[in-house]
Amino acid sequence: MMSIKYLLFSVLLVGAVQAEDSKDLSKHNCCLHIKDASDAWWMTNLDITKEVCKSYYKDVAQFNSKTGTCNEHKNGTIKDADWKSKCKIYGTSLGWTDNRVGAGYGATCYPIDA
Repeated sequence: MMSIKYLLFSVLLVGAVQAEDSKDLSKHNCCLHIKDASDAWWMTNLDITKEVCKSYYKDVAQFNSKTGTCNEHKNGTIKDADWKSKCKIYGTSLGWTDNRVGAGYGATCYPIDA
């Protein structure tokens, strides 16, 4: 019986940690849609994220090379639509089509609404 209680507690604890992390929208990244793969998918792109962070947000954020994210100094400083548009501007300048460049949070490509 003790192991069932422990398992239930562990699941609830993990869920609480994930819910808390999902509230932190201060770690941005740019994403690319890779449609030539066997199963089309989105992936984060460190180079685009780094360049967008340093070029447009150097006064309000810093690129974290360990996580590959652009971390705001104060949560809420970078607006989602603005970040995504900067990812698209830089990504398309490299030759990616607009619909294949997106943005996400915390080293993921969620949410994507490219």
